[in-house]
Amino acid sequence: MIFLLSLPVPAWALTVFEDDFINTTHVDMTKTTAIIDLSDTSVKLPMINTPNAIAMNKYGDGYAVVTKTGIQMYEYDDSADSIKQNNIFSCPFITDAIGVAIRQDNLNIWAIRQDGVQYAKFNGSAMADEPALKASGIGAVVSVDAWEGSDKAAVLIKDDEGSAQLKIYNARSGALVNELTQNTTIQDPVAVSIVKGTADLRVATKDTIYYLMYDDFTGNYVEDTAKKITGLSEILSLSSDQSTHAINSKSNAQLYFDNDTGGGKSVSAYSIGTVSEAFAISLKPDSYDQAIVTSSGEVQYWRYDDAQGKMVRDSRMEKTGLQLMGGYMAPKEYWSKIFSTDSDFEEVKLTVTEDIPANTSISYWVSSNGGINFTEVAPGLWCTVPVGKDYVVKAILNTMDDNVTPRILYLKLEATTLNIRDLKVTAIAKNKIGQTLPTNIFPVEAKAGADVVFEVITEGNAETVWADFTTGANVVLTNRQSITDDINVWWGSYIVPVDAVNPSSIGITLTAQKGVKQKHLSVNPFINVRGNIYEVLDLTITK
Repeated sequence: MIFLLSLPVPAWALTVFEDDFINTTHVDMTKTTAIIDLSDTSVKLPMINTPNAIAMNKYGDGYAVVTKTGIQMYEYDDSADSIKQNNIFSCPFITDAIGVAIRQDNLNIWAIRQDGVQYAKFNGSAMADEPALKASGIGAVVSVDAWEGSDKAAVLIKDDEGSAQLKIYNARSGALVNELTQNTTIQDPVAVSIVKGTADLRVATKDTIYYLMYDDFTGNYVEDTAKKITGLSEILSLSSDQSTHAINSKSNAQLYFDNDTGGGKSVSAYSIGTVSEAFAISLKPDSYDQAIVTSSGEVQYWRYDDAQGKMVRDSRMEKTGLQLMGGYMAPKEYWSKIFSTDSDFEEVKLTVTEDIPANTSISYWVSSNGGINFTEVAPGLWCTVPVGKDYVVKAILNTMDDNVTPRILYLKLEATTLNIRDLKVTAIAKNKIGQTLPTNIFPVEAKAGADVVFEVITEGNAETVWADFTTGANVVLTNRQSITDDINVWWGSYIVPVDAVNPSSIGITLTAQKGVKQKHLSVNPFINVRGNIYEVLDLTITK
């Protein structure tokens, strides 16, 4: 007899992981560029942070604004008693800037992109777009500020760990030179501002303003903890002078003064106060004038009024209807951590709950080798992936409308492998005396003409199962029982041919199929034919 000593290892559907985004436990935060929003438990596109969307000019009345049609320079026109665009010092060739800084002693500007920085200089007739004065691929750029009287700028970057990284650039000898790169432990940076007249910097997070003092001896920045300003909330933008700091959230703009004993204090008389949907603020050097940019495409200009003892708006200096940079950044990616299984699998299914507004999309990808290679998968369907056990899920979120984001609200990854196993004979007509049934010891013994009932188990959501016999016959099996959604028992019935050679042997090959995928189980011999179920009687007719 032949025994089935080597059956396939069970491989039923396994929940590899599931996440409802109430925390970031399952998220690879070093590779995820999308936002994990714990407040509404979702994955979404990040907003473009533009704390330097506006930069005020120290000399004269004016400012530069980043828009989708370029960096526009505006200056007050006495004859018109209003502000007008200065086309000579505007930069229509920089349409993807997220921030701007003015050198001040001239109108040369620094512009930052999401991953780069550029210096635009006046060439005598217009602002020049010089390739040598550009740097790209420098990281996730957040903010910029420029030194007066020097072709230098401080660029703030958010590194892969969410910490602030400082880069100092100098445009000299016709090239852009990175003079300093320094990592810090400051988490979730929002903006950088130069302390005017010094080499020192202020770096703002959502709730703190740090003072970084330049150390001539080491050539690096060190924190002056005595000048740290704490107790703030929801900071979106920072603009500092020597000892004053204009900061804003979406709904409030305040002017802080440094305290002699350390820290800072808000001064209401020089603060704008309540604002609506502001995302950037600029403080005019050597002044209390402030300008804010709102999400409606408006620049508000505020001056201190001695007569009223408070900040008031100057409508002559304001602009409306601008196509400001902002909205959601796309495309961005979500990455899960690596989840390893004990066994190899070759099929996966993603179950997702998502919110896909018009003009947005999410595509899903699964890796079975730890994120080296990915296969695009359709949620809700079993999809074939290379055999593996180290699973990573990646999602790419995109939008064609920068005011709308798609969201992932829930995600579950399951893995399985189509398999067929545990063939068993459960009944045989005219069973041989002493042959115990059911049995998985083969071959069984059956007579020609006998009905042999058998069953088999499938894994991996098999759709159909059939048996092919070496006699040329084939039988379609019937689903007897669903053990789980993934594992099923199938049964079939085979009648040994009445004219089968006695003795002889018959083999069987069982096939499980799902889609185009098939798995097989063969046993040969499966049946030994011994005897005949029908009696043969010789009759003689005599007269």
